[in-house]
Amino acid sequence: MNNIKDFNASKIFLIITLFFGLASILLAFPLSNGDEGYHLSKSYQFFSSDYPIEMSEKFLRNVELNVIKAKRESNEFSVKRFFFEKKENVSNDGFKINLVEDSAFFTKFDIAHLIPALGVLLGRVIYPSYGVMMLFGRLFNLLFFCICFSFLLKVSKIGKWNLILLFTVPFMQKMASLSYDVFCYVICCAFLIELLNFLKNNTEHKKTSVHSLIICSILLLFCKKNYIILLGCWGIILLKKIESKQVRIYIYILTLVSFLLFISILSFFHSFDLINYLKVFVNSYLNPVTMQRRGFQLFSVVSPVLPDIYNILWFIALTIVLLGEKNFYWGKTVSFTLPIIFFANWLLIYTGFYFILNQPKTAFDDLSGRYLYPFLLCFLPIAQQFSFINGIMIKEKYLKMISIGIVVFIYISYLIMIFYRGYIVNTTPTWR
Repeated sequence: MNNIKDFNASKIFLIITLFFGLASILLAFPLSNGDEGYHLSKSYQFFSSDYPIEMSEKFLRNVELNVIKAKRESNEFSVKRFFFEKKENVSNDGFKINLVEDSAFFTKFDIAHLIPALGVLLGRVIYPSYGVMMLFGRLFNLLFFCICFSFLLKVSKIGKWNLILLFTVPFMQKMASLSYDVFCYVICCAFLIELLNFLKNNTEHKKTSVHSLIICSILLLFCKKNYIILLGCWGIILLKKIESKQVRIYIYILTLVSFLLFISILSFFHSFDLINYLKVFVNSYLNPVTMQRRGFQLFSVVSPVLPDIYNILWFIALTIVLLGEKNFYWGKTVSFTLPIIFFANWLLIYTGFYFILNQPKTAFDDLSGRYLYPFLLCFLPIAQQFSFINGIMIKEKYLKMISIGIVVFIYISYLIMIFYRGYIVNTTPTWR
């Protein structure tokens, strides 16, 4: 009976995301899903011998910026030409397998664009226009997203309906786009699911989980740099194996002392001003007077093109399903350390921008919430432990109804809104 239920959750997820994703591919305005000009250029590079100027990052960025500006005149961009104008230089371009590099990734080697690159290549063969290449690139990324997350739902031993909420709404802008974020989301969530499966001490799946964790750890090196912090989760496995409470306390103290020593060395050799660092962090993300657009929207998991009430409804639904679906005692090491990983990731990304911008004195607006959303899984153990302690349990049929209902409601609203913004009022389609 459990196998049937597991299959149903996975199948429902697959149906919802495929239907929404295909609709999004068609309804989302061209190049409007976040840096799609850049991603189209990168994806094209994988199999190009001549790399024509029309497919260069600079050229496509200019096209994208014209598309996404807040006040776009209806005659400034032709959707018809975008889809039907054949690019002769693209048509005449040869086929060559290239090794693509990108400084955004830890290893500098870009494999995250490989899936949309295959789609762009197929689109180029069928009809070499921007629109056709973009559609097939989006489609390939969507299929990769749906298949991988559907599989994660089937192998998960930590819940199903909570994962449907976590795997759908937070990723709805990117799942049917050309972005490398799709690859990063899959690897990050796969690592966390297998980690939690392993820590749940299910001997039947322990060996499989270890192998999966090793593979995911290697693939994390090919994700964006902030995801590398997940490798620190191997320390949780180590701590769980140490039975002596006293030894664990020594390790915590050693970690804290090492961190403080690192800050001291950084301050001495790089003129690091800790007070300014903390002040800018507060002004960027916690002070409503100085926060900018991304600061205000950092935890708007639902797309900001929808009213804030949608975000509130999603968080209420997630809380109910998290507390009601599974209750399990994870122990303090797991339930309290994983949320620290979430906040450490936030701080790590902020620190990167802080130094890239040469230690600014005022608030900045570079950190997007999409870098944090996969890490929401880190709060799952502490919620399930709270349920275990307090004996909270809700019937599965109600959890199923809540998770499916809120996801479908938000998805339909999002599709209507992006079509309205992109095609009717000619403003920035997928964010504000």
